[in-house]
Amino acid sequence: AGQTDVEVFRYDYANSMQIPLGNRGWLSCAEVSMFNGTFTGAVSDSENGTQFFEVNLAEWMPHN
Repeated sequence: AGQTDVEVFRYDYANSMQIPLGNRGWLSCAEVSMFNGTFTGAVSDSENGTQFFEVNLAEWMPHN
């Protein structure tokens, strides 16, 4: 039940861009997975359901 502090970005599918949110979010360890050595995970924004993605070492990878 540990928590991992992450930098979160919104991934804009329409424009294939990552948009920094300028804040930090929390993912439980269970919601974080390893992908090619880069942590990647997703959380949902309770307001509008937008997906947010963790970015590690300046790399991003959408996680379903």
